[in-house]
Amino acid sequence: MKSTVGETLRKCRIAAGKSVREMSELLTANGFKASEKTIYSWENGNSQPTPDALLVMCRAYGVEDVLGALGDAQGEVRRRKPQEEHEHDGHAAGLERHP
Repeated sequence: MKSTVGETLRKCRIAAGKSVREMSELLTANGFKASEKTIYSWENGNSQPTPDALLVMCRAYGVEDVLGALGDAQGEVRRRKPQEEHEHDGHAAGLERHP
């Protein structure tokens, strides 16, 4: 059975040795409204974090391949066709330069 985004976030948090309180404090310090209750809600699948909050969490958890870690949670990930790889090379390179 495939994991949900929330289940995957919980597994990543635990694997990183982070508490819900630590994540709440980190997200709040970065300008997000993220109480402990909110994070539990995300992990239980009752709601979802914003994309920006998701990226902050993934960095804190040491997740480098966000799509790889979370993509399977949403089902099949769309694979690029070979010609699309070349069309997007410049865009991907630009993203890599900006942490």
